[in-house]
Amino acid sequence: MDEAEDIVQESFQRVFSNGRLPEMSDPAGYLRMTARNILIDRRRHQKVEQKYRPEMSMLDYGEQVETITPERIVAGREEMSALQEAIEALPPKRRAVFIMSRIHNLSYREISQRVGISEGAVEKHVWRSLVQISQQLGTSPKSNPVRSAEE
Repeated sequence: MDEAEDIVQESFQRVFSNGRLPEMSDPAGYLRMTARNILIDRRRHQKVEQKYRPEMSMLDYGEQVETITPERIVAGREEMSALQEAIEALPPKRRAVFIMSRIHNLSYREISQRVGISEGAVEKHVWRSLVQISQQLGTSPKSNPVRSAEE
């Protein structure tokens, strides 16, 4: 019953805020049509909520997102700077292959054609880059973070 009352109240509010009520030939019909449209809008909104509710609940109960604070921004900039230094410390060819793979998201095949080396060599360059960067940053690479050569 509360929803019906809300719809009636919203309908009157919309009709009277319109300022055209005296000009209408059938104000009651206009009011009914407004109420009908409000009801349709609410049902559509409910369908969208139901469709995306599972995804939204994952945000509520999933991994906690850090609050953005000035300290977190500074820490993130420092991490990015350290990563940039680690990438710049790579040998030129290895750095180029790494950037094409991880920054430009090229496949090993595309990289091998551009650089003139085999796909296996591309994979080794990427792996060695990850190991060197991880060592410089004080982290350890995953067991095999290199994308497959089939890409």
